[in-house]
Amino acid sequence: MVRRTDGLWALDHRVVEFGQSFLASTDIVAEFRRTAATLPTAHAGTMLLAILDGTDVPYLARHDGTQPIRPASDIGRRMPAVVTALGKAMFAQLPPAQLEQQLAQAGCSRSSRPDRTGPSSP
Repeated sequence: MVRRTDGLWALDHRVVEFGQSFLASTDIVAEFRRTAATLPTAHAGTMLLAILDGTDVPYLARHDGTQPIRPASDIGRRMPAVVTALGKAMFAQLPPAQLEQQLAQAGCSRSSRPDRTGPSSP
């Protein structure tokens, strides 16, 4: 499960096999619902489960809290990742090269800036 590389310990490929086996035997939506029901702060807020699918974020599950205003996020709905908080958080976890590729596919650029060439102030 671990190997020694250049004097450092590294995880072996068998760890991935265990992870895949766990995911194959787990209903992630049921696990989300079980976990959401046990979190002390979940009673008030809305929690969403989504995945990053290319440049989109499809919503898989939602736990509605007791707050009077709820976000409009229907289960099964796909949203562009660049316009959702979940999508932006998922993008933030990508390696830089993969992030640039995903943003380019979405028609965005991490280095794009608003146009600041408007009329100057008197």
